[in-house]
Amino acid sequence: MDDITLKSVVVELSDGQKLNAKFGGHPPRGTPTDFFWSLHWMIPADYPTGSLVYKVVATDLDGRTQTWEPFKRAPTQLTVIAGDPEPAKQ
Repeated sequence: MDDITLKSVVVELSDGQKLNAKFGGHPPRGTPTDFFWSLHWMIPADYPTGSLVYKVVATDLDGRTQTWEPFKRAPTQLTVIAGDPEPAKQ
């Protein structure tokens, strides 16, 4: 569903943060080949390590919501680890 049929798509983190997604073309520069909801979030350096628990809530124009959550098993969760990432090798 696009931004004409949905009022919002929000990612809710277990710490209470709510991150608003935006609907748009990708790649963002040039001729888009796809359109979808996306957002970015920089993990703060002092953010707790471990599983990153989150859910995605879509709200339609009538205020109805649908929630999606990943499996609750640790191996399927996103994981926050300490340290600085190494750039990918080209």
